[in-house]
Amino acid sequence: MANAHLYVLWDKPGAIEMWQWKPLMRKVYQKLNRYGVTDPETGEWSESLPANVQPPHRLHYRANNDKSEVIIECLLDLDNVDMDIAAGWLTTKINQIEPPIIGYEEDGSPVYADDPRPYTEDQVKAGLQNRVTLFAGKNATWEESRQAAAAYIAANAADWEEMEVV
Repeated sequence: MANAHLYVLWDKPGAIEMWQWKPLMRKVYQKLNRYGVTDPETGEWSESLPANVQPPHRLHYRANNDKSEVIIECLLDLDNVDMDIAAGWLTTKINQIEPPIIGYEEDGSPVYADDPRPYTEDQVKAGLQNRVTLFAGKNATWEESRQAAAAYIAANAADWEEMEVV
């Protein structure tokens, strides 16, 4: 296993609504968090940390002002990344997200804000290929990736609530 400690940018595709994006990013965070556990009885996710975990080996993230972009610092097992498996997993997760309820019919059935359209694995795979960026590339060192992420934030300071350092 070749873990790479990198920074990754996820940019929300225009076809995904914000009500779909936020829970999807939570699911991605949970999946990437190598110390996350799911209770087999309740299905609830919780964090379980071994006593020797080091802060750099934890999953860290930062979202821009409108939450349409997320930078994630994490360890990735680049030898075992399979785009088809990732697209399949993400497609299942996004198609399970319920749209927000905006009201109720007289019979008590919910009225949803949007009719959720099912996404295909090909659409999700294209989103992964076009909307996910490894800062400084997959062969970068942690420092090279960190500097590239910092440069991106500095270049887009207004979107990331960054003040220019003088």
